[in-house]
Amino acid sequence: MENNIELRKQLLAITENNSYDSHESLINKLKDQFFHSIQIIESVSPNREKNFVCFMHAFDLRDSVIIKNEMRKKLEVTFGSDFISWLIDKGYLTQNKNANIVIYFDDKIPKHAGLVIGNKIISKWGMGNTWQHDLWEVPSSYGNSFDYFELSVKSEEIEKEFVSWVKIRFYSRVGRNESCPCNSGKKFNQCHGK
Repeated sequence: MENNIELRKQLLAITENNSYDSHESLINKLKDQFFHSIQIIESVSPNREKNFVCFMHAFDLRDSVIIKNEMRKKLEVTFGSDFISWLIDKGYLTQNKNANIVIYFDDKIPKHAGLVIGNKIISKWGMGNTWQHDLWEVPSSYGNSFDYFELSVKSEEIEKEFVSWVKIRFYSRVGRNESCPCNSGKKFNQCHGK
């Protein structure tokens, strides 16, 4: 499917300006204007504790207590674009055209991720519902380029890396030539300070 920017703008308007429980009916009404294959897979849980973001869904970390605990400690902590860029830079996420994770980018900044299942994508839109859709049937804020990635480490490693990243990004005042707080034995500027 081609990148239909008008459909994507409408999806953005729906997901930004309406409650989660109205998204399905509003997206179905878009079929009067645009051909699309978007279907709801899972409705958002009223129990916020069960909520997760698109990257957690794509990496099969939606139930990670470790990640949720870190995010609960400090409001600014998210399993979002900054951390995903970190994983790519560290080589924990590697490009592979045959991989089952698609990441959408806006000016090289990761904005959204989904699982590739056959010729469809399954993705969580923000803290909202989980959808099945074609590659470009996502809100326009999710970027205008994409690539396929695979995790080169197990989920447990991603959780450990997230804890280290949070410690460094939000709590640490480490000098460039001091030991890295992740206990790697390397200097900060040669490890997590790159």
